[in-house]
Amino acid sequence: MVGSPSFFHGRVPRPRQRPIDMTHLAHQTMGDWGLECEVLRIYDERQHSYLARLRAAPTEGEQRLNLSSLKGAAMGIGAFDLVELALDAEIDMDLGLGLTPERLDDLAFGVEEVTVFIARLLAP
Repeated sequence: MVGSPSFFHGRVPRPRQRPIDMTHLAHQTMGDWGLECEVLRIYDERQHSYLARLRAAPTEGEQRLNLSSLKGAAMGIGAFDLVELALDAEIDMDLGLGLTPERLDDLAFGVEEVTVFIARLLAP
């Protein structure tokens, strides 16, 4: 995709896998499955909060703050596809394109994909 924001910033698309890199998460939690489950429950709640705040943010500064929060939380658990979506939104903002409804929809889809993955992972 020559001309895409990701291309301009030297990021190479990763092969599509799971919405969460479970190896990364296990490393973050020192392999403690109980802790992984708790982290995922908390993360899932927070990501929806960040997305709602992002949608409601009245200023670009508040949009950037909530986008950064969403991106940082996703990075922490290994939701790298969602991180990429957030980075692309930040690049659009840096280029003066603002946070478009399409980007918000992309982020919402990414959040939902992670939510479904977490729900399936934690299902009894």
